[in-house]
Amino acid sequence: MFEIGFSELVLLFVVALIVVGPERLPGLARTLGHWVAKARRMAAEVKGEIEREMQVEDLKQAMRQQDGIAEIKQLAERVKSINTDVQGVITDVTTPTPILPPRAPAESPSSKTSSDPAVK
Repeated sequence: MFEIGFSELVLLFVVALIVVGPERLPGLARTLGHWVAKARRMAAEVKGEIEREMQVEDLKQAMRQQDGIAEIKQLAERVKSINTDVQGVITDVTTPTPILPPRAPAESPSSKTSSDPAVK
């Protein structure tokens, strides 16, 4: 984070020893350690929160893509169904129907029971 080398740490220790004094230097070091630990914890929490948000966003994007794929699959199934229906209609239309000879008119049952004496 700060990239402080050993020589810089020794110089800071000597300056702190001169300015603060040897009596209060351990308390200052302890307080400084608490603050540094608190700052690191906060940085780790922020980093973790950002990573979680990125994961959530990635999951949302993946779900959107899956929804798009599902819609495409449904559309493909509908197209296949329509294609099958159209093929059936084309087959029905192109299949030749046999031409049957005309049938003789059938006598109706009412004509057999007519009251005409010549028919009997």
